Amino acid sequence: MKDVGVERGPRFTMASMAVQAAIAGQGVALAGSVRVADDIAAGRLVDPFGLRFPLRFAYYVECPEATVNQPRIAAF
Repeated sequence: MKDVGVERGPRFTMASMAVQAAIAGQGVALAGSVRVADDIAAGRLVDPFGLRFPLRFAYYVECPEATVNQPRIAAF
């Protein structure tokens, strides 16, 4: 999608703030699995892409289930 601007939107210096913004429906967050495990288990977040990175420190794309089918999320 041409209208997806990665420079737009909020940016956070703390992962916990990014995760809270995702829970509030403000977008997606890249987060470590340990940080979001409880939120996924409780249904506050979903892993829309099933991405796993074979790194010592990995990040996961998370968003509220209600937003998983939005075109901008899919484009991300």
